[in-house]
Amino acid sequence: MGTVDVCIGNNLIIDFDIFSLWIDGFTIEQCKTEIVKKDLSVRNCKETIIFRDIMDNYHNFNRLEQYLQIPCRLREQLMFQVSEEMIEKLVQCYYQYNPYVMREILNHKLTHKQRKDLDDIADKTETRVRSCRRQFDNLRQIIRILDDLKGPILRNIEEYFCLPRSLAEDYTAIVFLARNQFDLSKRKLSYLVLDDFIYCVNQMISNWPMSNSFEHDSDFNRDFLLSFKELKILSEKEFIDEHKRLVLHGMAKVLNNNMTKDCRCLILFDELFKDLSRSLIDIAYSLNHSKDMKDLFFDLFERFIEPCKDVKLIKNEVTIFLDEYRKKAHLVPDISKEYPKFSHTFDKYFTTISNCIIQMYH
Repeated sequence: MGTVDVCIGNNLIIDFDIFSLWIDGFTIEQCKTEIVKKDLSVRNCKETIIFRDIMDNYHNFNRLEQYLQIPCRLREQLMFQVSEEMIEKLVQCYYQYNPYVMREILNHKLTHKQRKDLDDIADKTETRVRSCRRQFDNLRQIIRILDDLKGPILRNIEEYFCLPRSLAEDYTAIVFLARNQFDLSKRKLSYLVLDDFIYCVNQMISNWPMSNSFEHDSDFNRDFLLSFKELKILSEKEFIDEHKRLVLHGMAKVLNNNMTKDCRCLILFDELFKDLSRSLIDIAYSLNHSKDMKDLFFDLFERFIEPCKDVKLIKNEVTIFLDEYRKKAHLVPDISKEYPKFSHTFDKYFTTISNCIIQMYH
C-alpha cells in the first residue's frame, strides 16, 4: 500500500508589529525589548512566552522571505495559507524603503562589493545593516527581474511585485535613476532628498519619449535628444539679445501686476541672462551624450541654481524668470521660420527642465 503525505495547516497569523521590527533588522532580543516597551499589556507575561512568540514569528518570516522576494509566487505557494489582503499588506511592508537609505544606495553602483559595504550607509542613516541590505536587495532584485521582462516598467512592477500603484510609481522612478546611472553623489547635491529626484525623473518620463529600440522604457529616445541641438540657435547673438529684451519686459509686467516692483530682481537677471540662457541651452545640447546625461542634476545646480542662489534670488523670482523665458522664446523673430520644429522641441525640453529646477531650488 502506498504512503500518503498529509499536511494540516491553518491561516497564517502575522503580528505586523513584530513583522515591522523584523524587516527593520531587529534581532529577536531587540524585538522583545521594543515590544515590551511599546505594549503595556504584555508586561505581565513571562519573558519566555514573549520570546517564544517572537521566535515563532521570526521563523515564519524567514520562511516567507523567499516568496516576498518574488511576490507573484506568494499566491501560488502551498506552504502558508495567506489571504489576499494579507499578501498585499506583507508585500507593501516588505518593499517599503527609508528614503534616506535609498538616497544613499543610489549614490553607488548596485554591485556585490557595495552590498558588503553597507555599514557606512547604516551608520550615516542610523539604520540597521540588515534593513539596508533588504532595501538594497529589493532594488537590485526589481531591476534584475525587469531586465527579463518586456513592456512598461510601471506595469511590470505592479504585476510582478504586486505593489500598490503609489509605491510602484516610486520604484519606477528609482529604477530609472539607477538604470541611467544619474550621479547623485556630488557634495553640492547633498541637500536634495529622494523625493526631489523622483519628481524630476517623473517629469522626464511624462514629457520625454522613450526609445522604441529597447524592450523596457528606461532609455531616452536618441533621436529626440539629438533634436535638442536645434535649440542652440537661441544662444546666437542675433537672437539672444532680443530674447533677453522680451523676457525682462515680460518679467517687469508680471512683477508689476503682482505689486512686486523689485528692480533688484530685474537688474540681477539682466546681468545673469546670457550666462543662464547659454547654460540652459548647452545642457540641452549635451544630453545626447551619456556622460553628460549622468551629470544632469549637477549641471542644473552648478550652471543655473547656484549662480541664482549666490545673488540671493528667491524661488518665486526664478519661477517667473523661467516661465517668461519659455513663453518669450516663441516670440523671437525668425527662429520658427528657420527651424519649424523649434517651438515643439523647445517646449518638450524646457517644460521638464524648468520644473526640475524649481523642484531643486530650496
